[in-house]
Amino acid sequence: MVSDVLVWLLMSYGMTNIVVFSSIFEPMREWLKTKTNKILNFVSDLVGCPMCFGFWSGIFLSLTLISPSTWLFGVNDYSNLFFDGILSSGGIWLIHTVQEYFERSNPNV
Repeated sequence: MVSDVLVWLLMSYGMTNIVVFSSIFEPMREWLKTKTNKILNFVSDLVGCPMCFGFWSGIFLSLTLISPSTWLFGVNDYSNLFFDGILSSGGIWLIHTVQEYFERSNPNV
């Protein structure tokens, strides 16, 4: 069960890392930054923040795969989407913070 949650978190981290930091999505992120529409500004902020996008990737994985909230807490209504978003956002922020710590502590990488 714990390993299932870790795999789910790593999938969410991978999805978030690709959208927020990869060169594949860089043209889309740059294009969104040039727009002045309020909705596009929100989307631009969303795809530039690992914690923000992590919340929505958790909801996406919960809708498309399986919900860790169901395993952990037995929540079976739509509130599990919110809890999965929180779990994903927090897990991604933790992984991202640890990754940045190691990058800063080893300047040769």
